[in-house]
Formats: sequence, structure tokens, C-alpha cells
Amino acid sequence: MHDFIMLAPTRWTLRRAVRDLNHFLENHGVILLPDKTQLGKTERGFDWMGLWFKKPGMHSIAPRAVSKHHLQCRRLYKQIRHLNKDIQAAPMALYRRR
Repeated sequence: MHDFIMLAPTRWTLRRAVRDLNHFLENHGVILLPDKTQLGKTERGFDWMGLWFKKPGMHSIAPRAVSKHHLQCRRLYKQIRHLNKDIQAAPMALYRRR
């Protein structure tokens, strides 16, 4: 698994850096997929691996990651809500061990 984030002051600087990284990785047997490479401005922020980045750097947990977490919590609750309170605590302990 390999994920990179590269920040640069200009698009041309970023393109050169991506080209150099691709060349370096290819020499070491790793090939990056062009359709997975994204270039864009950071003013509005962006989600990368569950973190929300803005121009100065990492800002917070990404809204999408928080939403997915809440959805997973609701799914787990629906699975155990019919059980009594003592039994409900056991599956959560098992979930934390994963």
C-alpha cells in the first residue's frame, strides 16, 4: 500500500514533483496508477485518508469519515438493540479488539 500527499506552491512545481516521484518509484518496482493521481487547489480543503486538509495543513477529521463512523455505530446498535443491557456491552468489547 502506498499513499502520498504532496503540496506545492504552483501546479507546475507539483507536476514536476509527481513526475520525479513516479520515476523514483518505477525504478524501485512500484507503479502509480495515473487515474488515482489528483491535482487540485487546497483553498476549499480536501479529504485524504479520513482527514480534512486545508491550505496550511491537516485541519480536522474529514466530514465524510465522521458520517461513516456514525453510520457504522447505528448499524451496530440495530444489531444489538433487542438484547438486554448486560449482553449489549459484550459485543462492543469484541468490536474494539478488531
